[in-house]
Amino acid sequence: MTKRHANRSSLIEHHDKIIELYNMTMSCRQIREYLKLKITDRSIQRYLKSVGIVRSKEDALKLAEARRLNTIKEMWIKHKPIKKSRKGLTTNQRYKILSRDGFKCVMCGVSAKDSVLNVDHKDCNPANNSMSNLQTLCFNCNIGKNTY
Repeated sequence: MTKRHANRSSLIEHHDKIIELYNMTMSCRQIREYLKLKITDRSIQRYLKSVGIVRSKEDALKLAEARRLNTIKEMWIKHKPIKKSRKGLTTNQRYKILSRDGFKCVMCGVSAKDSVLNVDHKDCNPANNSMSNLQTLCFNCNIGKNTY
């Protein structure tokens, strides 16, 4: 038996399951991996087309976009940096920093009347709440601050 015939018989053997999984929006790669088939994704695509089962372009694009987004989410979760434990500032600490800096941004001098003021960590370490590490910044200076 040639390799091509072996592939075809493997597909015919799993015909119902392949169609069921394909209709459940699985990709040919996912079907191959799930059923542990020793054939290519393209072989499954050709087989489905030969039995008259083809997704519309719109459905294929929607599924591809959903898979891409899930892949990005999975990558983000795997490679998400470990956050340093943040110790929240008390209202009293926040007030002391704001009053020490005159209720003005220490970078541009804008006042609390003209912009939202934030208490910022100079060393970008949210766990370091020492008074010498905290400063008052306006919203624009805080988001534009060099953090590396």
